Amino acid sequence: MFCKFLLSLIALTSAFSLTSCVTKQTTRQGNEVVDEKYIIHRPVKKFIEKAEFE
Repeated sequence: MFCKFLLSLIALTSAFSLTSCVTKQTTRQGNEVVDEKYIIHRPVKKFIEKAEFE
C-alpha cells in the first residue's frame, strides 16, 4: 500500500515539474529583429512555489 502511494507521489511530482511550455520571443526595431530568444514557462511550478509561501 505504501509503495503504491510513494510511486504515485513520485509520478505526480515529476509530471508537475516537467510541465512546461517553450515560446520564442523576438524583439524588433522597425522591421529589423534585434533580439531573439526562447523562454520556458512553467505555470504549475510557479503555482506550487506561490502556494507554499502564502
